[in-house]
Amino acid sequence: MLDHDQCLCSPATAFRVLDERKLEGRLTVKRAMHQRRPPVLEATEINQVWTWDITYLPSPVRGAYFYLYSIQDLFSRKIVGWAVEAAESSILARDLFAKILSERVEQPQNLRVHADNGSPMKGKALTSLYNLLQVRYTHGRPHVSDDNPFIESWFAVLKGRASFPEYFKDIHQARKSWNRW
Repeated sequence: MLDHDQCLCSPATAFRVLDERKLEGRLTVKRAMHQRRPPVLEATEINQVWTWDITYLPSPVRGAYFYLYSIQDLFSRKIVGWAVEAAESSILARDLFAKILSERVEQPQNLRVHADNGSPMKGKALTSLYNLLQVRYTHGRPHVSDDNPFIESWFAVLKGRASFPEYFKDIHQARKSWNRW
């Protein structure tokens, strides 16, 4: 009956009965995955560790957003690169990183970039750039929102300002507003 999605008892009772009949191999409980340790991010000078993320910027259309890509130097806590785009994309992230790395970093192999587990952060376009330039990159643990607290804190400060608008009329206004901050 269980194979046909018909159950006349609780799951606990079904497991007990199957266990009594030595049939517990048919139903197994997935064990929780082993928890990885949180990444340790330490920087003793600029351009040693960068952390980055993407946040939503509200648009006049409900449910539609602009996307702010921000790269922060961990040591100085300064934003070293940013872009406002109409979509989240690994290709757009790659283009931003290629520009910023060529402008700011002489030896990219000494840089570590940390991000969360979003698809733009783990996309092939961006990771192939990292591999080409020998940039070390790490990601936070899956389903853990506080493994990238530095850039998340920056987003909270930015969006908590009284001057932060309710929404941006278009992408040009969003880019122009970001230049002021």
